[in-house]
Amino acid sequence: MRPLCKRRLLVACFLCSAAVAGAQQTQGTAAVTAVPRLVHFAGSFHPPVNQPAGPVGATFAIYSEQEGGTPLWTEDQNVELDASGNYTVMLGVTKNGGVPPELFAVGEARWLQVKFYAPGEVDLSRVLLVSVPYALKAGDADTLGGKPASAYLLAGSSTSAQPEGPSGAAQPAQPEAALSARTAAGVKPAFTSIGTTNYVPKFTDASGDVGNSVMFQNGSNIGVGTTAAGISMDVRPTATSPYAQLGVAQTVDYMTLFASDTFGPAFYWDPTKALRFGTGGTGLYSATQFTEYMRIQPNGYVGIGTQTPAATLDVAGDVNLSGSLQLQGTTVLQFPGGLKAGDISVGPGALSNAGFGYGGNTALGSYALSSNTAGMDNTAVGAATLSNNLAGNDNTAVGNSALYFNSGGSSNTSTGSYALGNNTTGNSNTATGASALPFNTIGGFNVANGAFALFANTSGASNTGFGAYALDNNITGMGNIAIGCQAALNVSSGNSNNIHIGSQGSSTDNGTTRVGTPGTQTSTFIAGIAGVTLPIAGEPLVCIDPPTGQLGTVNCASNGAASAQREVIEQQQRQIQAQGQQIADLQQRLSRLESLIASK
Repeated sequence: MRPLCKRRLLVACFLCSAAVAGAQQTQGTAAVTAVPRLVHFAGSFHPPVNQPAGPVGATFAIYSEQEGGTPLWTEDQNVELDASGNYTVMLGVTKNGGVPPELFAVGEARWLQVKFYAPGEVDLSRVLLVSVPYALKAGDADTLGGKPASAYLLAGSSTSAQPEGPSGAAQPAQPEAALSARTAAGVKPAFTSIGTTNYVPKFTDASGDVGNSVMFQNGSNIGVGTTAAGISMDVRPTATSPYAQLGVAQTVDYMTLFASDTFGPAFYWDPTKALRFGTGGTGLYSATQFTEYMRIQPNGYVGIGTQTPAATLDVAGDVNLSGSLQLQGTTVLQFPGGLKAGDISVGPGALSNAGFGYGGNTALGSYALSSNTAGMDNTAVGAATLSNNLAGNDNTAVGNSALYFNSGGSSNTSTGSYALGNNTTGNSNTATGASALPFNTIGGFNVANGAFALFANTSGASNTGFGAYALDNNITGMGNIAIGCQAALNVSSGNSNNIHIGSQGSSTDNGTTRVGTPGTQTSTFIAGIAGVTLPIAGEPLVCIDPPTGQLGTVNCASNGAASAQREVIEQQQRQIQAQGQQIADLQQRLSRLESLIASK
């Protein structure tokens, strides 16, 4: 910003002199023209490169000191700049009385300071006002109370001198009372008034007559259309405006505040423009320093932090939500505040009764954990997961309707649609796969991994099924292990303690171990058997029943080779024992012989 130069002062002084002189030349006419209380000022300002086009807000202040102190008079104006940054203003144009002449009545120096409201701008150095502005006060020299002397002439009199008698001598002075009566009778106002107390007057015709306007001052409050204003500005319907409206407009843009008992209050604006909300500059008229934070587009889209909203509500930035988020009247997102500590729910009806729970629950999906009242530390992901849980704890359900009917069961884990869907009070079950353990109600400690694994199980416990349809028909059996697709499929519903690996088993299996399927698996290789010495000699041999593949050590006579081999081994063992006895006898005899020889 460049400092104001003396040339600028000379321009201001010249323009001010012309204005005052023109007014004084007309002072001698019958109708005295009032001195214009405006000061013409010219200067230049070069705004920053990023300054938006348009008027620039500025404050003009008059001081009694060159530095410091408080302003005697201030005025805010929007300044229009030309292409070179030059501008001219009329100081006092925004004030009803212009620049007060009293500022220059005491004959002291006056200083003018200009401040533009633009980024990085500071107060400029003050400029001394020379004698020309003091002509504003000189305009009052031929007036009394701001009025010419002719305004005080009595009606019908052509002079203000005392009337003379017939001899030309002056008449004696009139008594004060008589003079007052004569004055009252002779002076007539130049206009008529039909106004009422406290109404703000208005001119009712071109002759200067005044009457009531629609504005009424009630104490310090102004009312439009009402005589009982209870606030600073109270606007009511009038004879020409059936609705209470307060509007502002430039040339095309407008906005209106509207009130109606029939339609309710409204705020409307130019339908082709966006309504913007934000903060302004430090001055009342600093519109050029406007910073936008929110807007409503003509299509109704609301943008917060963005000037180009692409949805009904478009927020650029963080959103702090302390309550619930609803969709068409249904809660779809809840955070702590409406829930117990540690609870979170996303989806219509999720954790609907959470206000009665104990917290630590996570529900993601419509109606997930919707009936939960006392359960805690549950995790439900998927529509209707753990939907009927009441008091169960530490359950995890992932998938549509997983653990749907669980009410009091705890420490269950289900992953897959309808997994553990009918579990009510069973504990510590793990089901992975669509419809895994779907009908389990009270059974506990079951593991089902695979679609339809342990499908029919209701109260069976401690069963393990890995593979689709593994232990598919088990209902109440316990301690079964089935590995493989359809493993233990044929085992009866109540049989227990079976181990089936890749085998569908038999309905009669109880405590049975089966590996593989006869006719399908034709070779068996088990490491760690061949060449291994048993800890005790003479252990029975293991034989195989060819039709069934069953292993055993009893009734192996049908296997001749095994029997002959065993007989040979037993015979060899007897021979070794006999030979050992013979050696022992020979050693005894030899010992006796040595004793006889030694004695002789």
